[in-house]
Amino acid sequence: MLFHSTELLQLLSSHLPQYELQFSSSDRTLKLQRNAGHGSYVPCCYDNY
Repeated sequence: MLFHSTELLQLLSSHLPQYELQFSSSDRTLKLQRNAGHGSYVPCCYDNY
């Protein structure tokens, strides 16, 4: 079940170590924002409450 899985977090941590992503046993929330310059951004959120 994705709610309890840490696979996505582990994958992101291995490819983006500079962000020092935190693991915990509680609910997972992932928020990303891509800034492409020129004042634009694309937010991406995954919340599982």
